[in-house]
Amino acid sequence: MDPAFTAWLSQRTLQTWRAADGVLRRSEGAIRDAHERAVAIALQYLAAFQTIEDLVVHHTCHRYRRGDDLGDPPDGTVEAWVAEACRVAEGADPLDAAVVEGAALWRRTCDLLAAAPGGQQPV
Repeated sequence: MDPAFTAWLSQRTLQTWRAADGVLRRSEGAIRDAHERAVAIALQYLAAFQTIEDLVVHHTCHRYRRGDDLGDPPDGTVEAWVAEACRVAEGADPLDAAVVEGAALWRRTCDLLAAAPGGQQPV
């Protein structure tokens, strides 16, 4: 893939994840608590990814629900761990899978940046 396109895609992806985390952090009450539980579950799955590049590749390439996909998403896909996290944390109100997905990926990104030599949390 073209390096400039890869850089652009990565930047847009990280912005999307950060925005989802911002939406969750601005929410309140029981719905926020339920989403936070789902994010915590998703982070257990995402701990296997050791680089931000691995997260971006996973998010971009390990998708399910293309035109010919039927049934439940297979293990290892983004949709599988998001569905599991949302199912386990399900409360009275349905959870927003996109918020759980993005917030979890952003928080794993922050963890990886903080763990890097000289790392710090992004703002």
